[in-house]
Amino acid sequence: MTVQKKPRRRISLKTPASLPGTIYRNGQRYWWKVQLPGEPQAKPRPLKPDGARFATSDPDVAIATASILWEQAVYAENRQKSPPQDTRLVTLVQAYHAYNLTYFCDAHGRVTKEPKKIKYALDFLINFVEETLNAQGHCQRVPYATLLAEDFDVGKLYLLQQAMIAKGLTRNLINKRITMIRRMFKWAAGPQGGQRIPAGIYHSLLTLDGLRKGRCQAKESRQIKAVPKDVVYRVLPYTTPTVAAMIQVQYLTGMRPGELCDLRPCDIDRSRVVADKNRGQEIPVWIYTPTDPQTGEAAHKTAYRGQEREIPIGPAAQEILGPFLLRPAETYCFSPIESEKHRRALLHAQRKTPLSCGNRPGTNRRKNPVRQLKEKYDRHSYYHAVRHAIQAAQKAGVEVPYFHPNQLRHSKATDLRLEKGLQGLEEASATLGHRDIRTTQIYAERNRELALQAAARSG
Repeated sequence: MTVQKKPRRRISLKTPASLPGTIYRNGQRYWWKVQLPGEPQAKPRPLKPDGARFATSDPDVAIATASILWEQAVYAENRQKSPPQDTRLVTLVQAYHAYNLTYFCDAHGRVTKEPKKIKYALDFLINFVEETLNAQGHCQRVPYATLLAEDFDVGKLYLLQQAMIAKGLTRNLINKRITMIRRMFKWAAGPQGGQRIPAGIYHSLLTLDGLRKGRCQAKESRQIKAVPKDVVYRVLPYTTPTVAAMIQVQYLTGMRPGELCDLRPCDIDRSRVVADKNRGQEIPVWIYTPTDPQTGEAAHKTAYRGQEREIPIGPAAQEILGPFLLRPAETYCFSPIESEKHRRALLHAQRKTPLSCGNRPGTNRRKNPVRQLKEKYDRHSYYHAVRHAIQAAQKAGVEVPYFHPNQLRHSKATDLRLEKGLQGLEEASATLGHRDIRTTQIYAERNRELALQAAARSG
């Protein structure tokens, strides 16, 4: 008598909306039935993590593995060039991403951050799955990656916009990403994109209005506020002298964090003198011009627009910056190596254990650590250094709210505006390097007290 084996029961896993197809459990392992880009039809495949021999039995690992497979299928390297008549969205995204990697480059050929920002918007586009009802009344999942560009209309862009709202993105970010998606269709309709699609598709997408404040369900981003002066100086005792000098120089000059980290003695012109009419004397003012160390050309945020950037450094900032200029002209002023030496020296000075007991200085360090200190701070390491200083101050019982380095730039603009009103706003625009004064108004806050005093006098 032969015993018939029962067929394995396939239990479907709730597939995330960002993934097409169906993830199901075959026995104790998870499989994924999906039609990947470039395949003629859907087929089942085991969800094997990288390096594993068998499919996973963990549902979370299965979803993560499926997401990686989908990402690799969409942005596969060394993919064969698609035929000109292939106008699927996934093909359009691949071609546009490859174009961005060659277009958004600096003077050294290095790719800037813009392609990565655009990729976030395009990922949301091709990972979106629209649920519709077919003629039989059954729910049908339509992944946008398999759509033709000719079928992508303003209605589908509107659904994408509403999905971003439901995901919790802020209004400004949604408007930026919708603009990036429109920009891809503009590129595809133009000569740079090979005129892959009719220009009418791009013009139809322009009929979708951007989200307005107070007239949509999207949440608003938090406004960046200026940092009061007393808050800034309360943090300084709880960090190294290098980071403390960086905070003070940025607060006094209003330069960007990246410009501050790239500061070198050779980039500062110390020959300028400005006549002060009120004091009747001449005051030296240094001029810092951010330049690329390899090419000697301008290197700042708006350099690609041909805009010049000169940062004036007054006497107060000169006094703080002076000791950091006593080094070779082409070396960076602010080094994390110096900060680490000072931190270790301070820990050694506070040591309570005798040197005859425990570890002696330098005996418990790795010869080849994984994370090596760089020759200069970047905007990320500078941000973390400021954050660690705030945490140390809070741990010591000092009331200090969290702030990030770019808020110090807002503080400089606000101080100039409150000091001289409209003239101060113009000075802030020149100091921050803005071409449009409306941009400066975002940085410089109005003085609420002046409005209250005016109402008390005449209201």
